[in-house]
Amino acid sequence: MEATIDVEVVVPWDWQSTDKRIRKRILHKGWWNGSRPVEGSPCMVQIDTSDYEDVNISEAYRLPSTDQFKLIVGEGETEFQRMLDRLLPTMDTFEECLVEYKIDESVYKVKIKLIQHGAGTPSYSLDAEKKLAKALYCKERGVLLYKEGRTLDAFHRFKRAAQLLIFLDRDQPQYLPIYLTVCNNLAQCHLQHGNYEHTLTLCDKVLAKEPNNVKCLLRRASALESLRDFENALDVYKRVLQLEANNHRATERLLQMKIQVDDMNARYNA
Repeated sequence: MEATIDVEVVVPWDWQSTDKRIRKRILHKGWWNGSRPVEGSPCMVQIDTSDYEDVNISEAYRLPSTDQFKLIVGEGETEFQRMLDRLLPTMDTFEECLVEYKIDESVYKVKIKLIQHGAGTPSYSLDAEKKLAKALYCKERGVLLYKEGRTLDAFHRFKRAAQLLIFLDRDQPQYLPIYLTVCNNLAQCHLQHGNYEHTLTLCDKVLAKEPNNVKCLLRRASALESLRDFENALDVYKRVLQLEANNHRATERLLQMKIQVDDMNARYNA
């Protein structure tokens, strides 16, 4: 009798995102009704994690515990919802697919079915008034999420607000103050996540237009400290104290920066 070799059949994926963090395999084809979800489309989605017990949707991603829920494409405020924002525009009505997606370095699998969807309106097609209203809404949502300690989710809301303001020509007087506030908030999110170079880039954008923005100066100084650029951090804290002589944080950090700079110079000259 001849020996047989078991060969594992690799089933290809039907779609994957450009960054390869999301991919789907169609389990049951849906039907084409003339359109797919776009930004702004209200959708009814069914989720099935019964085959993948390691995924607890409601706890991990703040989604309803029911297996069906509504969402609007482009309005995701968790990593899972933002994954759906990217996935749903590839799906037909009643399509069911197996989705594999990566959050940080963890890979999850879930079955998703698009029950129904309505018409949406992409942001680029909105008039200026509606773009501004949406930008302000995203900004305020970002503030609320940040206050809840959800820095990453807040970052994505601020980022969307910035994108909408760029569509409107951010340098116009009626938009510039809002845009600078959003950039300042983005800088704070980057600072909290240790993205110090991005923090500096955003702070520089703000300070180019508002050189006396104390909040932004303090964020810039904190980023410089973390990058061990103590001399420049010292200069920024001095600038803050010129603007606000009683600023407690700047006073405290200035003393620490002087110690660091003196120590650095002593070692250099030893």
